[in-house]
Amino acid sequence: MIKKHIKQMTKEEVEILTEKVKDIAENELVLSEHAIERIQQKNVDKRQLKKLINHFTVVEYKYYNPSYYRIVIRSRKHKKGENTCAVLDNEGNIITVWKNQENFKHSNVDLSKYNANLKVLV
Repeated sequence: MIKKHIKQMTKEEVEILTEKVKDIAENELVLSEHAIERIQQKNVDKRQLKKLINHFTVVEYKYYNPSYYRIVIRSRKHKKGENTCAVLDNEGNIITVWKNQENFKHSNVDLSKYNANLKVLV
């Protein structure tokens, strides 16, 4: 798996991924078993999940192979100082869900774990 952080993406790449998430979300999303467990552990309700899918920013693109990738998203709106985050795959699955503090903006992210040369292919 190779990944690219939003700080390394062009405006066009962010727009491509944003549109892809919207396309994926038009169909019925499937919660993985892990996502169901995380939703319960993190007290994420259906309303928060719906808001996340409708009002999000892209955080990461994770490329596995030409036919499989994942997109990490974060809610734009927060509840009680927290943003809801999730990982979606191109097959319409929500892989995992968690919450971050609203003020956590990835300012100290280690970009050496990412590949700025990765092309966003969707």
